[in-house]
Amino acid sequence: TAYTVSAYWCCVRVISETVGQMPWRIHERTSSGQRVAEYHPADRLVNRIPNREQDAATWRELMLRWVLTWGNAYSEIVRDSSYRPIELWPIEPWRVAPLRADNALWYEVQQADGDPVTLPAADVLHFRGLGDDLVGWSVLRYAARSLGLSMAQEESMAAQQENGAKLSGILRPPGAGSFTREKTDAIAAAWQQQNAGSKNHGRVYLINQGIEFTPLSMPNTDAQLLESRQFSVIDICRFMRVPPHKVFDLTRATFANITHQSLEFQTDTIGPWIVKLEQQVNRKLISPAAAGRFFSKINANAILRMDPDTRANWYTRLRDLGVFSPNQIAALEDMDTVGADGDVRLVPVNMQTLERAAAPPAPPPHVVPTATDDEDGERADEAADNG
Repeated sequence: TAYTVSAYWCCVRVISETVGQMPWRIHERTSSGQRVAEYHPADRLVNRIPNREQDAATWRELMLRWVLTWGNAYSEIVRDSSYRPIELWPIEPWRVAPLRADNALWYEVQQADGDPVTLPAADVLHFRGLGDDLVGWSVLRYAARSLGLSMAQEESMAAQQENGAKLSGILRPPGAGSFTREKTDAIAAAWQQQNAGSKNHGRVYLINQGIEFTPLSMPNTDAQLLESRQFSVIDICRFMRVPPHKVFDLTRATFANITHQSLEFQTDTIGPWIVKLEQQVNRKLISPAAAGRFFSKINANAILRMDPDTRANWYTRLRDLGVFSPNQIAALEDMDTVGADGDVRLVPVNMQTLERAAAPPAPPPHVVPTATDDEDGERADEAADNG
């Protein structure tokens, strides 16, 4: 029922689809830095095919949708004989109950036939929102009043449109006179015929027989209802931690602050979910022996793919720092490289290290004076006289 509220639907959709489109890879630490570990079994699961029925983007969106609605999202980890993960199968959160037994964490899953199956924690990916030590709390339980108020307002407005008499104006007889029933019906029919339909909107009409037309403005109760509906959108955004402009509420959005609000969406809304997803995969899909060597990484820079100006400025700054080479930038843009010369990293000529800038200037070299030919001749003559 909560999905019938457009603000809630849009909040869930914008978070799940934003995370779903980001590249999620397994990286390997090397002596020269890091690289994508395409050969690692977990890389295929989180990046391409988690199971034989879903692609990675669909699986991620489902996990985020469940955790945003129920507070928890689960996937069973299927392993081969070598204990390597080979599949991730989603489990509906309403069928799972975490429990502790024998000083260990287990997940009891209710099967379709009614018999429960208990899975060890090592074989269950558990993504959770804000909650206690075992499960996350359902946002719907705490936002029920705000969602219920929004739904009640929609029902109230629909009932008014269906049953309420929305008068645009009143036709009055001249002075204190009155019309007969037949004349009233005739005037009303003529008025409706002239004013019916959108094609007659804005036309000028001539009213005869001294009839006066008094237009009516919007009642204050309707204006307050519209304001209440707008407040409900803001209230739902607070629960979901989504900037209002992401649900198409641009009431307070300006050209000056929309960029900062988009950055806040990346850091405050998407950032915490990225960390939770990465750390859960690091714990469950990478063995403890290889934990220091391999790690999962969601590339949040994929959001910038639709903004060419921001992306170009970012590439330029990192290239000038010597972080990116031209070939690396071309690879990130899915373009052909320029050969071996494109692997060279560049830095501006007028830059130097901090140590060199802080060091005192070197003293000038000591020059030993040498005798000229005239001085040598004078010395020779003086030596002959003394001889």
